[in-house]
Amino acid sequence: MHNFKNLNLLLSLLMLATATLTFTSCGDDDDTVDVENRLIIDGTSYDLESGFLTDFGSNGNGSFDFDIYLADDGITIQNGDLSGTGNGIYLDLNSGLETGLESGTYTFSINREPFSFVGGTAAFTNFNFSTVSGTLINVTSGTVVMDITGNTYDIDLDLQGLNGANQVDITGNFNGVLQEF
Repeated sequence: MHNFKNLNLLLSLLMLATATLTFTSCGDDDDTVDVENRLIIDGTSYDLESGFLTDFGSNGNGSFDFDIYLADDGITIQNGDLSGTGNGIYLDLNSGLETGLESGTYTFSINREPFSFVGGTAAFTNFNFSTVSGTLINVTSGTVVMDITGNTYDIDLDLQGLNGANQVDITGNFNGVLQEF
C-alpha cells in the first residue's frame, strides 16, 4: 500500500509540473512585435493604411500584370491617380490568372512569369506623387507571399533593395482590402 501511495504522489507531482510548464509557456508574449499593416525599411517602421490594385492585363506570355501600392495615410486616389506625399511600397506582380492575383509565393525575377515580381518594384519614403520626388529604394530580390481570401489580401514582404549603393532590408505585412484604381 505504501508504494501505491508514493506512486500516486509522484504522478500528482509530475502532472502539476507539466501543468505549470504548460501555463508558463502559454503566457502573453509581450516582446512580440505585431507587424500587421507595417512596412519596415532598414529598421524604420511605417504604418500601411491602404492598398491599391491596378490590372494591366496580359504580358503576352501567359502571365498577367497586376500592380499594388501599399501606403500610409498620406497617399490617396484623386481622379484615378495616386496623389499626396507619404511612405509605402509599389509591387509589380505577375499572375497566371487573367482574373487576378493568386495566393502563393511571388519571387523576384527578370522575366514576367506567373508568381514573379519584376524590376521597377520599389519602396518609397517621403515620396510626393505630384512632383515625383522623395526617396525610392529599388527592390533587387526577395519574396512576396500572398494569401487571398475573397477580397481580403494578406501580404507578407521579405525583400532586399538598393538605396544608391547601400543594401536595404524591407519587410512588412498588409492585411486588408485593396481598392482598385
